Amino acid sequence: MSRMRYTIMKVPYYEKYDGCSNIHVHIRVDDKLKADMIEKFANFALSVSDAVRVFLARINHECCFPAG
Repeated sequence: MSRMRYTIMKVPYYEKYDGCSNIHVHIRVDDKLKADMIEKFANFALSVSDAVRVFLARINHECCFPAG
């Protein structure tokens, strides 16, 4: 079983503004899980960052944790 830990840091507005709120999310996962996810997301033409954004947007839209 993989252990996950995350940190969310707000980036000051003056560092970069790309039209979106800038928040950096650091997620620690074991090396095998990371390699597996990179490979699986690549099949959908997604990076890990893209997949996390999709996941967070879905939770925001549905106001609940996705079932599955």
